[in-house]
Amino acid sequence: MSRYSLNIITKKSEVSNITFDGTSIGNYFLPVPESDYAYARINTYGGNHTIRSNDGFIAYVYGFGQNESFGYATGASLGNLNIDFIVNDQNEKTPIDSLCLGSEITFQPIVDSIYTLFEYDFGDGYKVVTQSDTPVIHQYNRIGEYLVTLRASTGGNDCSNGNEEISRKLIRIIEPNTRVFGPRSVCPNTTDVAYYLKESLQNFYQWFVKGGYFSEQEPKSVKVNWLETNNLAKIQLLASNRYGCISDTISYPVKINIQLDPEAPFGPDTLCSNDIVEVPYESYFTNSSVYQWDTDFGTISNGNGTNQITINWESYGNGKLWFNQHSVTDTVCDGMSDTLLVYIQRNPSELGSIVVEKDTFYLGETVRISLDADTLFQFANWSFDDGTTLDTINAKKSIDHIFQCQGLHSFSAVAYDTGTVCSETKALLYKQIYILPPNIDLINVTLSATQENALDIHWQMNDGNFYTKNLYLYRTIAGQENWKPIATLNPEETSYTDPDVNTIENSYEYKIETNTDCEDILTSKIHQSILLQSQQEDSVGYFNWNNYLDWQNGVDHYEIWISIDSSEYRLFENNSTLQFTYLDQNTGFDHCFEIRAIEKNGNNSMSISNTSCVAFVPKIKTYNIITPNTDRFNEYFTIDNIEHYPNSKLSILNRWGETIFETIGYKNDWNGKNHGKQMLAGTYYYQLDLNEPRNEIKTIKGFFSILY
Repeated sequence: MSRYSLNIITKKSEVSNITFDGTSIGNYFLPVPESDYAYARINTYGGNHTIRSNDGFIAYVYGFGQNESFGYATGASLGNLNIDFIVNDQNEKTPIDSLCLGSEITFQPIVDSIYTLFEYDFGDGYKVVTQSDTPVIHQYNRIGEYLVTLRASTGGNDCSNGNEEISRKLIRIIEPNTRVFGPRSVCPNTTDVAYYLKESLQNFYQWFVKGGYFSEQEPKSVKVNWLETNNLAKIQLLASNRYGCISDTISYPVKINIQLDPEAPFGPDTLCSNDIVEVPYESYFTNSSVYQWDTDFGTISNGNGTNQITINWESYGNGKLWFNQHSVTDTVCDGMSDTLLVYIQRNPSELGSIVVEKDTFYLGETVRISLDADTLFQFANWSFDDGTTLDTINAKKSIDHIFQCQGLHSFSAVAYDTGTVCSETKALLYKQIYILPPNIDLINVTLSATQENALDIHWQMNDGNFYTKNLYLYRTIAGQENWKPIATLNPEETSYTDPDVNTIENSYEYKIETNTDCEDILTSKIHQSILLQSQQEDSVGYFNWNNYLDWQNGVDHYEIWISIDSSEYRLFENNSTLQFTYLDQNTGFDHCFEIRAIEKNGNNSMSISNTSCVAFVPKIKTYNIITPNTDRFNEYFTIDNIEHYPNSKLSILNRWGETIFETIGYKNDWNGKNHGKQMLAGTYYYQLDLNEPRNEIKTIKGFFSILY
């Protein structure tokens, strides 16, 4: 542990009386809001510490280290918590995180005299109960960390007739640990054989030898002159640390014999095939020995004959390396080493490719991506230019990605493997694809077929089968720039009726936008409704309208449709200009027109304008003679344009003022008869009551003659 933190809570009234290791710590406390308590946090160090308070406290200790941390309570009562214990081994200055394995550790309670029962839990499965505050000794058999708990009580078994306090400490049991290196098989009478330790701790060492004697001795290394043949020779070592902890005896057996049995060579036994040149190996060195190295999978490039060589391995696969050691002073002493098995992994190829079905996709379409890379790569990290990243993906697994913006996109993959000798080798692969945007094709803006004074907007999304984002419809009065969003549309929709317009007075422009989160917003062409306007001078009407723009091939022609007095519209004429003149033809009162723009090719669409009307008054004309003699000329009393006055009343009188014929809605069908009797030749009188408010003339009177 590198640092410790002590956290304490006590009553506000008690902070001036609380001490830590005999020193007042009242100035460390801060009030707990809306309570009678205060708290403090104190940084401290490992070892034995004492907290004293008249009215008690709650305390918790935290320890922090590089590899692990801990925390435990040292008190949990606001009663009389004056209990603690001291931990010591053979060295009273040993901190509790460095106690020696196997030493007798003394646990000394520090308590008030009211307590009569003490229960120890040493954290290793052993417990001790005493009835006095005398020290207790305990030995640990294993290294490690242990939470020691001391429970002091007055012997009562409930809160009404007893009192109990608890103190806890975390201790650590350690033992010096080291390892001896050097040859385990030597020839008889070999001198100055080196043995050493690979140890960075500041321990103290005692060396011992059996079957030889030291020719040189240092704290962490020795040289030995071995004697005659002895299969029980050995080096022994005792280690102790600065706190006096002593290790078990370390025994390193050595065989002294003319038949050598060297250990396998030392060096890397797993390699990547990109790093197999001049690979170093060695064995323990002994004087007067020659080392003859051999392999079945490479070439000894340097050092053959010594205890250190380099080798060039042949390729990837499994190789073997061994040597024969013999003494040049005693040719009888030799032996073959154990074989070092070396696994050489094939270095994966850094070549490969990212595989997609095609290089061009539509916006919203799923792009399925896979890797064509070396099979040794197990994982891949993906990175897309839209900011998406995917880490630790199975390299053999396809992934799906949807790009949200159109245009040229790039993405990359890093294929790799972890936990292998070739883990440094990676394949960095790169790919570009193009995302095609769908085309928003405005078909037409036309007078609504279902609502008065409204416009229908029709469109289609070409190549938009994968597109799921909303569309936004905008409108402005033609010629203005203040575009107003009027509707949010689903991409599956193809039409919208705009009721919030005045088609009589204005022409409107419309456009559709989408993908507004991207730099390149998808926008349709602008389509403008047709506004038909008219002026009238006496019996002449003048009509004009705006051109319908932005069809791909333009307008083929304009059709002029007419409706007279609310009759069905009929084609009046075709027109290639943007105006026409209409003369009164006495065919009705209200002459209403609409313009239909016909698209040239493309969708063969049509746009209908608003309705614009001119008003005329059909003129009444009578004739002063009829000749109902069956010669088919002038057979009937005729009134021109009377068909436009269906509510009119016609009365015909003789010269005595007698009504001889009367009808409403005359149809030019009276032939001079009264009740089937032919009237005599002579002069007759008529009165025509028009009953039509659109005509200022109310009654027309006159006379005519019947001739035979």
